[in-house]
Amino acid sequence: MHQATIFLLMGCLARSALSQQDRIPPPDVKENCDQNGGILHWKETDEWWHCQYCVGGAPYVDPLGNAGCCPPNKQHSFHSGTQKGKCCEPGTQFNGATCERPHNPEVCSGADVCPQSDHDLGIQYGHCYVMTDIGGNWFGVDHQGVYKVGGENSGTIFRVCKDKTDCSVDISTPVPLQGGFFMQDQMGPANGNGFGWWGDNTPHMAVQQTSDNAAHLSGDSTCYNGKCAICLNLVDGGLSSPCEMPRGTAHVGRNANPNTCKSFHFQEVKCRQEKKKT
Repeated sequence: MHQATIFLLMGCLARSALSQQDRIPPPDVKENCDQNGGILHWKETDEWWHCQYCVGGAPYVDPLGNAGCCPPNKQHSFHSGTQKGKCCEPGTQFNGATCERPHNPEVCSGADVCPQSDHDLGIQYGHCYVMTDIGGNWFGVDHQGVYKVGGENSGTIFRVCKDKTDCSVDISTPVPLQGGFFMQDQMGPANGNGFGWWGDNTPHMAVQQTSDNAAHLSGDSTCYNGKCAICLNLVDGGLSSPCEMPRGTAHVGRNANPNTCKSFHFQEVKCRQEKKKT
């Protein structure tokens, strides 16, 4: 594995007999380290301050005080059981032997769903999810039923379905990369009755009562700031914001370019029981 160049400022910079909690690095030492994008840490064996910084990579200091550099586009992951660490791809964790994608979190854990392999999205057919955009804003609908980030009715619960007539088909099977699926809206339209569907109401995506015009979605696995996400598009087109909106909000709509997609973090929640008015 490529290891980026490491520079250590080693010397009697802050030799001291003070206890760990009372040690404060000299201001000039801390400033110099910060300016170089490094991590300042105290090394017990030397009783010296060390600045760990890297060229073309990311510095790290593990809980044992070991310092080093990870190659570009990797991050350090420490395994407490083996007291060892390794530089891993974003979205993966060191398990004591190798880097692996974490297993999908339990329902309502608040953790973002991650792929179980290199061939799936992490979400599963028949399971239910809430979504946030990469800025942390909840996804739902506005007062007109149009899907919107930061909408008036946020936190819509969606059930991922392989078949828009039967959400139990292939239940608990991971959705493959660019594999098609439909989204049952488990809140439904405000003026409707029962659950609804993520509908393709071009140019916008909007909640609809029936699955007749349900959007056939697909996606690619991606990540932002080390957190797993899915970049959603359509089986036969792309998704983007169709109109200008205030900062922190956005509608979702169809476009012709299949490369365009909208990224969301997914968290698994309990599916709802459908209620209908009589």
